[in-house]
Amino acid sequence: MAGAPRRSFHLGDWLVEPTLDRISRDGTILQLRPRAMDVLVCLAMHAGDLAAKRHLIDAVWRTEFVSDHALTQVIAEIRAALGDDARNPLYIENIPRKGYRLVAQVTPL
Repeated sequence: MAGAPRRSFHLGDWLVEPTLDRISRDGTILQLRPRAMDVLVCLAMHAGDLAAKRHLIDAVWRTEFVSDHALTQVIAEIRAALGDDARNPLYIENIPRKGYRLVAQVTPL
């Protein structure tokens, strides 16, 4: 996500540190792959609003051709790190056939 702000923020009770590709909470520190962090940052930039699948793919993968499946896999990776449940989301809600949105509070540092 060239040119996107990479400032740290809170996502619910998680501290997200994009420049370090890590999230932390209650002494637990988890590394995310850079692409997963880029998707999380993009979602945070649209906090509470729908981030369309095509927008996420274009913003994160840019010139690479990827399928929706690649995005779905990255979302699953982020959810696993956050301990989120797709059926009862606390962080990332799926909007079927359209995209995703963050439902947790995003607070800049």
